[in-house]
Amino acid sequence: MENINNPVKLEITQDKLVDLLLHAATREDIQAFAKASKEDYTKLDQKVDSSYAKLDQKIDTSLAEFKRSMEAMEARMDRQFHKMDGRNNWIIGTVLACFITLTGLMGHWLHAF
Repeated sequence: MENINNPVKLEITQDKLVDLLLHAATREDIQAFAKASKEDYTKLDQKVDSSYAKLDQKIDTSLAEFKRSMEAMEARMDRQFHKMDGRNNWIIGTVLACFITLTGLMGHWLHAF
């Protein structure tokens, strides 16, 4: 119990003082860095979200244009099929008319009619 009344002698050397100051500065720097990192992360997150929104909008626009062009192409193909059907009908009609005419002529020449 003799040590209770004795004064405590605290010696701070220059090295210890520098270490304490660096440690305090490091804590402040870490806190500032954490705050700056959080702000940067928030900005980056907002940029990514806006980029996704723009990309979704571009994809939707592209899909709508693609659907319109496909519908237009299908309509043109349908028109071409109808034209081909019409041409085939004319060809079939012409061949039948020629066949009937030739049959009639042959029957006339052979005195069948």
